[in-house]
Amino acid sequence: MRPPRLCKRCGKPLSKQRARQRKKYCFRDEIIVKREQSDAAHERRCESLYGLRPGDYKRLLAAQGGRCPIKGCQARGISRRLSVDHDHKLGFTNRRAVRGLLCKKHNGMLGDVADDPEVFESLADYLRNPPARKVLTDGD
Repeated sequence: MRPPRLCKRCGKPLSKQRARQRKKYCFRDEIIVKREQSDAAHERRCESLYGLRPGDYKRLLAAQGGRCPIKGCQARGISRRLSVDHDHKLGFTNRRAVRGLLCKKHNGMLGDVADDPEVFESLADYLRNPPARKVLTDGD
């Protein structure tokens, strides 16, 4: 009988289940290793796309209190990482173009209005003074 294979990370014997015997890591360490690999890949992507240095994403997230900075938004980047928001006019790999981290919804909103603050000001005016209020209350 062969001795059980050992986890390459913690050195504990792998489960005797046939499927686990083909793995390199125990169940717990496999989750940790996958998370580390995912974090490293995300770090490389942020570096190549936005010019962020290693650790910049985590520092930005910490500076924002670990969440999307838009008022009332509860997104914390746990199940889905927050998006790197950047000024398209300054280019992609320009580190100075990065403005912060936003949830997918709010980052998409900025993209939909082409980063134009006047559109948001116009929307705010519309919400404060909807035209229907004047039209529909004049006849009452």
